[in-house]
Parts: sequence; C-alpha cells; structure tokens
Amino acid sequence: MKILNVEIHERDLNKQLSPYLEGHFFHTTTFENWLMIKSCGYITGKNVNGSLCPQRISYGSRRGYICIFDWKNNSKETIEEQSIKLNPFDPFGHSCDPVFVIFKNDIESNIIPNNVAVLETEYRERFVPHIECWHSKDIQLNMVETVLITELYREKGTNSFFP
Repeated sequence: MKILNVEIHERDLNKQLSPYLEGHFFHTTTFENWLMIKSCGYITGKNVNGSLCPQRISYGSRRGYICIFDWKNNSKETIEEQSIKLNPFDPFGHSCDPVFVIFKNDIESNIIPNNVAVLETEYRERFVPHIECWHSKDIQLNMVETVLITELYREKGTNSFFP
C-alpha cells in the first residue's frame, strides 16, 4: 500500500487528483477516520465517524455499507456530471481535508453496483447516481492500493472543481 501526502490548491484538485482516481474504485474519508482505519486494519460501514453520512440518511449508510466511488466503469462525462451532486474532491464541504483510499481492482467482484440501489429504492433514498456504489463487508487494508492524504489550500467563496 502506497501512502502519498498531497499538498494542493483547491483550484487544482481535479487536475492533480483525477489521474490517481480515474480507472479505480475509491473511498473518501477524513484524516481522523483514516487514522482509525489504519489502526484497526480495515474500513467498516458500521462505524460512521468521519464518513459522508453520519446520520445514516443515505442508501448505503442505512444498510451499514461502505460508500465507494466508481471511477472505473463510468465515463469522464458521467463522473463530472454526477460529481456536481456530491463533490468527491471536497465531500465534507470545506470542513476538513479529504483522504482518498484507492482500492486494488480485486475489490470489484464484491461491489454492490449503483443499479441495485436504483432497483431497490427507485431513487426514494439518497445516493449519487451512476458513480456511487457500496461494499457490504469490512474492507481489509490489503485491498488498498494507494492512500492520498490531502492538505487543501482554499480560496474563500470558490467551489468550482471542473473547468
């Protein structure tokens, strides 16, 4: 598992982070939660501290699933369009610097694809169409290829990540 520390200005997020994320499945968390993940050796959907939906209001969090973004099986256009709904580069809304946990391709066989949520809920529950998927079991760190720990430099009043 590679761990990379990336200092980056918010206006360069897409340009600098996309090459790492494109073609992969990844999980986004806080630095504090990453330290807990690293300490226990796995990612779980049962402990939602530092997750995107701590109130258990989304499709995946209601079921105890781990939220994962699928940038492997979607086009660049779909990723950009859906990322407006939940910006994967700054999912916590400027409250902290995100950590991106990028998985090895082996994880794909255990992914719950987005269309399962569509069929189950007919969009009556919250999830990001097309690019959000889930994992129902704990994910051991041996399934992690790279961890990007970011330190973002932000400008007040901006939130445009796709030029």
